[in-house]
Amino acid sequence: MECALADHPRRVHRRYRYRSCLIGTVVAPLPAGLMESNSMRKLTATSRTRTAVLAGVVALACVIGPQSSSWAKSPTPKPTRNKQLEHKIAAAADGAEAAGIKVKQARDTYTRRKGLAEKSLRSYQNAAAASDAAHRRAVAVRARYWQAVSNSRTSAAGLAQAQGVLQMTSAQYQQMVRNVYMGGSSLLQLGVVLDTIDPADLALRLQGFNALGAAHDTRLHNLTNARNDKAARLSLARANVVAVANLSGQLTAADRQAASSKIDAHHALYVSKTAAASAERSLRAARNALSDALVQLAALRASQRGVDTKSRTYSSGVRPGSLAWPVVGHTRISSIAGSRVDPVLHRAGCHAGIDIPAGTGTPIHAAASGIVVSAGTVRGYGNMTLIAHGGGMATLYGHQSRILVRVGQHVLKNQVIGKVGSTGWSTGPHLHFEVRLAGQPYNPLGWFGRSRTPVACYRRH
Repeated sequence: MECALADHPRRVHRRYRYRSCLIGTVVAPLPAGLMESNSMRKLTATSRTRTAVLAGVVALACVIGPQSSSWAKSPTPKPTRNKQLEHKIAAAADGAEAAGIKVKQARDTYTRRKGLAEKSLRSYQNAAAASDAAHRRAVAVRARYWQAVSNSRTSAAGLAQAQGVLQMTSAQYQQMVRNVYMGGSSLLQLGVVLDTIDPADLALRLQGFNALGAAHDTRLHNLTNARNDKAARLSLARANVVAVANLSGQLTAADRQAASSKIDAHHALYVSKTAAASAERSLRAARNALSDALVQLAALRASQRGVDTKSRTYSSGVRPGSLAWPVVGHTRISSIAGSRVDPVLHRAGCHAGIDIPAGTGTPIHAAASGIVVSAGTVRGYGNMTLIAHGGGMATLYGHQSRILVRVGQHVLKNQVIGKVGSTGWSTGPHLHFEVRLAGQPYNPLGWFGRSRTPVACYRRH
């Protein structure tokens, strides 16, 4: 695959041309518009709608290569005068390539760990469902156990009561039989009775006595059957208690095992989620480093366009040392350039510019006249515009809600180039404003009364 820089009329360092192409192949395929060396107009049209981070990689790494009409009017510096800058560009290209590889590795690691975390989540959900079901079964069986114990106790009480009634009735019947037997030993008395009582009346008395005996026999028989039935029920209730107790013990053990599996699955889920979160943070950091490296690369390429201001100036004639405040009427600075705790990543980081708070939609003005060398979405910066002003100077405008310029467009000082927003890694609407000299970020306040010093914490990639 050819890189758009291959047909560039300037003699660019061979290593840089190779690395610029390699960035496109490692991180993302080159867009169709970059396959033609004379397609600058297509590039400027497509770059406005490019929102993917990896497409932004190519936009920053290769989109600056072809000359626009504004650049073509200016004489090309001799290659011998740009050797040092070309080496810087080659080093920046190496850094961008390495950052792109790290992004790919971090993305692969994150994808793998995220998959493991999702698998652990499903395992935990299954273990939790099994544990809950086992617990419900154990609770239900324990309820059955206590009900069986209660039934057994009731049956035992009923059996004891039936046994008592049977014993009392049997004792009464036996006593009656003994009384009859003991009282009837005197045949004389019986004869007297037979002589004095009417035969018909005697027959009735004997019939009543026999009926009474039969009733006692029937009652004893019924009581005996009732006692035997209650004894059988008690035996069944006791057997049920034993069976339910065994089942309850088994289900309780299963409940404990399921609960233990649930705990293990929850721990595995925690470990996998922690690993995935760590991989995600690493991926964010790698993407941030890649974005920063590519912005630096684009700034260096912009510097190469106008490294010799004595022999090359823009049609506007604006000197790169003269800048206008980019957000008119908003002078408060919420974050200065230098080391700080990143408000999004919540860790120590380097702020390459200043943050100027303003409402969403507030106009953003070009700090100086120049050429738009990048306009699109870049990870971290959100919607970003990079303008080259000559003399190695470039200004960057990040987190825009709208970009109103296109790559290759010549803009004038104080021209509205976009609108304030909160895209990218941002906690609220503001303009992130950078000033770069030969790719190195400088404190923008150095152009507004402060000393012009490089951002010390910034690391070149």
